[in-house]
Amino acid sequence: MSNYLLVTSLTVSACFATSFSIVPTPHNIVRKSGTFIFPPELSVGFDSVTCQPPADLLLSEIKRYIPATIKKTSTDKSDITLNIASKNLQEQGYKLSVSSKNISIIGHDQHGLFYGVISLLWLVRDSNGGDSIPAITITDWPDVTMRGMDLQWCFGAPSNQVMLDTAHAMAMLKYSFIMPELGPFLKNENFPMQFRKDGISRKQFREFVQYCYSLGLDVIPKLNALGHKERGVPWIKTLGNGLDMGCEENYKMLFDLVESYMKDCPKLQYFHFGMDEAVSCLEENKKAYGKSTDVLLAEHINRICKWCKTKKITPIIYHDMLIGASEDIYWKEGAVNSGTRAKSYPARKTICKDLIIDYWNYEGFARYRTMENVQNEKFRIWFTPWGGVSVNMMAQNAYLLDAGLLGSTWTNVDYKDVRRIRFYTQRWLQDAFSNTASFAWNIKHPTDRIFDPGYDAALITTSMYWDKPDYLPEKSTPIALPECDSYARQWIKDTLQSVHLSSGLQNIKGITFDIDPSQAVVLGNIKSVNISRILSQPQPWTMYVDGKKNKQIDGVDQPRKANSIMLYTRNYGLSSKSNQYGREVSVRCGRTHYGDTWGIGNMSIPRNGFVLSGHGEGLYDARVFNGYHKIKILDSRGKEVLLGKRKPGGMKTAKINIDSKAKSIVFLHTTAYEAAHFMPDMVSINIIYDDGGNETFSLRYGRDICSFDDVCFLYDKQNPQRKWLAAYNSGNELHDGRLMYAYQWPNPHPGKTVRSVTIKVSELGQQIGYLLLGLSVVDE
Repeated sequence: MSNYLLVTSLTVSACFATSFSIVPTPHNIVRKSGTFIFPPELSVGFDSVTCQPPADLLLSEIKRYIPATIKKTSTDKSDITLNIASKNLQEQGYKLSVSSKNISIIGHDQHGLFYGVISLLWLVRDSNGGDSIPAITITDWPDVTMRGMDLQWCFGAPSNQVMLDTAHAMAMLKYSFIMPELGPFLKNENFPMQFRKDGISRKQFREFVQYCYSLGLDVIPKLNALGHKERGVPWIKTLGNGLDMGCEENYKMLFDLVESYMKDCPKLQYFHFGMDEAVSCLEENKKAYGKSTDVLLAEHINRICKWCKTKKITPIIYHDMLIGASEDIYWKEGAVNSGTRAKSYPARKTICKDLIIDYWNYEGFARYRTMENVQNEKFRIWFTPWGGVSVNMMAQNAYLLDAGLLGSTWTNVDYKDVRRIRFYTQRWLQDAFSNTASFAWNIKHPTDRIFDPGYDAALITTSMYWDKPDYLPEKSTPIALPECDSYARQWIKDTLQSVHLSSGLQNIKGITFDIDPSQAVVLGNIKSVNISRILSQPQPWTMYVDGKKNKQIDGVDQPRKANSIMLYTRNYGLSSKSNQYGREVSVRCGRTHYGDTWGIGNMSIPRNGFVLSGHGEGLYDARVFNGYHKIKILDSRGKEVLLGKRKPGGMKTAKINIDSKAKSIVFLHTTAYEAAHFMPDMVSINIIYDDGGNETFSLRYGRDICSFDDVCFLYDKQNPQRKWLAAYNSGNELHDGRLMYAYQWPNPHPGKTVRSVTIKVSELGQQIGYLLLGLSVVDE
């Protein structure tokens, strides 16, 4: 089987082979004997117009993975058949049957058929360009039928590529809907002066919607229609932080905007109107119009509900302006400051019940009793977790209360990042993206895990975005690499085993490499550091932030105590094992790398660095948890604690003879240790041609290459150099993933003979080590 993706399943029978995965984990899998071998001409048949969209998805995606001619045929003569049949299947459920002779996918409805197709694509994708998949029967369904993600694209217009890739990633994780919040960045021709000129056109948005539909994703637009004027409706006239409720032009524009969304989204059933954190807006309207805040809020909500009813769409609004801390229904497990401060919560008693109240919370509770009581008032509810424990807990409550689950990002997203906090620099956002899908689909799996669903969720998310080369074979020739010493050989052998790559000729996503642990380019310092010796330095230790003495560390490699700052090294384990009440930051190469905010916890610990974890009083005046800083740790004698500060060492340069023409050159590589993603270039590669000419490019950590156990979203996807994940193993738990990167450099002079490649590491490369494990020339 494949080297590509290995996830140990915890819920299926023992006969289920663990050398492939389907995410989210299906409810019922039976592994059978035999395999289905893809014929040179693969036929796909379906029996109704309803089956056409899932069939089109299968046809467009499967050709990326297998070298077969694919055609449509009648259902009774097909290698793969697709049908709709609700009998014996749950809502949105499917049955996928793979035998040695054929493949059958039966869906309860069109959604179910889409999900069956996607499960098949997971199996085919995992074959890594192979010619067969295992015989298997999967009967599956989602525990929560309304499963989506709120993408906060309202701080800056995302690129088309980000929007399309996000939709594709969500579809492959079997979400049922996507919620784009574009705010002032989606242009409106009727009110051009109110919207950003650098935004997204209606044409672009309509193309995005149609793409979502083609993937089986419904689209629920979101437009904050009360406060948050900085990213919500760009009102004609404002009061406080949002809407001037006495301006009729505001409402005319709002309803025109929603009608525009309706035209762009022909399947539209729901619309999210936001309405959170609108204290200033309501208080200023109260002063202007002499009405209480609860009356103003009720009038606003009821007006929108009445209009939506005429359009046959269901409005969704946030909960926090509708809950008060003094109410009997409140169980002290939610965000209520807004409604309490504005005294707007009595509006709940007079508003229309033909809406959905969306409950956002950063904490994980066994029960969210406030929302149970709101549901008892005959309101429909959805849950919006942010990350960490809340994803699991809210998924369970959504399942028990028959509610929807809407994951959240709460930040802007794009493929560009230097030091700003965005989607892919944050572990909790990657985890939330994958975990929301997993827990909503199969909340009973696993029952004993709080933080993760049994694999490295951040790695799954990274793969969904970046694992997109065509896997069909290219004519490629592996290049011999130099011999390396015995220490490096064992190091490389262990690294290859961690991603299940064997020695010998290997076809990895269509490229042939000759993998041999004894032959590799090893530059820089790959020697391990004696952490035990460092940990023996006398405590207490003290932090210096940007050269200034800051705070004392209360403990090292021990469970976090209340009102403290703790330091964790990899000797403690893969992660800090902390709960959600606190803040954490990862430090690499003496610099803060990124931080997880309150409500997350359990941060991954780098091998080359440490994690600082603060709680309560420990967070006060601790500058390390905010922004990017240089960090130094001194022991009780004033001697520096050199955690994560590696010395430069090893070879600086290596030369590899090529003597061949090349359309492109593919580097299969990793680094030995981690660095911060925003640090300088670490490798320079010089391509020498036989006529004496040359081409040079650089590799930057976090942008072009990472360590094999550092799950990183690689930025700048529009870069002409193609970066992709060559092989990975998602492990058995969060932070357990291992991966191998590839960098496909397109040769601007394919007609010239490439004489050689020279690789040189910078000081950073000397510190963290660079390993080239395979090199291949693509001939045509």
